[in-house]
Amino acid sequence: RLSDPQPLSLEAARKLLASDDALVQFVSIGDTSYVSLVTGEKTVWRALSKPTKEISQLVHKLRCGLDSSEWIGEEKSLRCLGLVGQAPDAQGVPPFDGQAAAELYDILLRPLEAELGNKRLLLVPSGILTKLPFQVLVVRAPAADHARFDARGLDWLIKYRATSVLPSVASLGVLKDRNAKSRARQPYLAVSNPLLTGSDGKDLRAFEVKTCADTGAPMLVASVPSL
Repeated sequence: RLSDPQPLSLEAARKLLASDDALVQFVSIGDTSYVSLVTGEKTVWRALSKPTKEISQLVHKLRCGLDSSEWIGEEKSLRCLGLVGQAPDAQGVPPFDGQAAAELYDILLRPLEAELGNKRLLLVPSGILTKLPFQVLVVRAPAADHARFDARGLDWLIKYRATSVLPSVASLGVLKDRNAKSRARQPYLAVSNPLLTGSDGKDLRAFEVKTCADTGAPMLVASVPSL
């Protein structure tokens, strides 16, 4: 049902929301991006203040400070260096740009603060925003001299709001279906395996292990590459 969910009308989506839920969807048309907010009480639709191309650059800049694989290979390294202006440290830790994280928050969510109140976020990104982990957004920009390798003291979004990311608005109907019954014959736990490659990008030991050893326990456990 998640792979082919049926479209939801606005009223159907609203009925599925709890009183403290806020459904926030992002869409892009050409170089203009929009955000819509749906709660049990209201609906808001606004254009974002920055063009899609600029938002995309900020997302790539932020990912250069989160994912060391973005620095593997000369082309990718030069791109990240141009965006961030600083190379990873001696241990291979990439420089996280708190300013970019705060700027993205200002563009994407700050315009909705008055309507959001204390509600939790159900986020439906599209396009380049599907590559953005919203939980690392920063609600207030750090001081200009804040060390890029020091995550302490940053005003993370998750300190203030619970956030969930949905693949589509229609998936809300599946996830909120309290009458749905599982057809699974046994419990199943899937553990994501990001297949990390180490600071030099050459450590491939994770690729050699695709499944966990059989412990004889009744629960099935598997480790699979991240999607």
